[in-house]
Amino acid sequence: MTCIRPVAIATFVVLVLGSSVVVSPVSAEARVSVNPLRALVEPGDTFTVFIWKDSVDIVFDGYETVITYDEALIEFLGADEGSVMVDTCSNRWWVVTPDTGSVFISHVLMCGGTTAEGPGALSALTFEAVAQGSTAVSTDYFWFTLGGIWIKDVDWHDGTVVVGGQSGVGETHTGCASGLSLTVRPNPASGPEVSIRCSAGADMGPGRFRLEIYDIRGRVVASPLPAAAADNGWIYSWDGRDRWGSRLAAGVYFAKIAGPGAAVSRRIVLLR
Repeated sequence: MTCIRPVAIATFVVLVLGSSVVVSPVSAEARVSVNPLRALVEPGDTFTVFIWKDSVDIVFDGYETVITYDEALIEFLGADEGSVMVDTCSNRWWVVTPDTGSVFISHVLMCGGTTAEGPGALSALTFEAVAQGSTAVSTDYFWFTLGGIWIKDVDWHDGTVVVGGQSGVGETHTGCASGLSLTVRPNPASGPEVSIRCSAGADMGPGRFRLEIYDIRGRVVASPLPAAAADNGWIYSWDGRDRWGSRLAAGVYFAKIAGPGAAVSRRIVLLR
């Protein structure tokens, strides 16, 4: 697995104003990835992947991208706006499928002076698995904008969808910083509590990472605190309730832990 690493890039954007040309330098360390980085599904499963802004680094008021995938393995069903921008103000939201195997997304805030930062979900893409195999969920390009200026250089990380024969209960997903990994049991969860165990290197204490539970639209619904220490990590206990103590509906949620240089996510199926 390739680690996401911030890269400082100077971008020069040309704006034509009347007969004059203005060149605007923009410094960007924007990091965007597909979340989860690796989705394990079976033929016939409906599943969601997020286009995720991993870091707080730049402010922006729009983005544009084309997401690509192997249409022989997964079929695109639809997209929803992510919480990073949908909760901010009114917006212009375009989703177009120009041909099989790609999705065009353009999302711009329409209220003057309002910006977004993240981290969190920019958009949520829903697919159906149709055949066994493995496909990257990637992009031809990804641009952020601010006041009409394009920030074209983004540190992007592909996601992978594996269809058929490799999903499993209690599977561990591993990140790239100090052996960071995340395990959820039971999963699917029908009891009163879900045990979420995070393992990391000896130099990575729980104070350096934050665990949050997201719904399918990418909104944070709970932020469990560590319940107990474990060998090379710590254990969280989640009771299936939101941050205000209300029981969440049955459905698909995502546990994600993030810290310096790494982020790991795990899908949770909550039964009632």
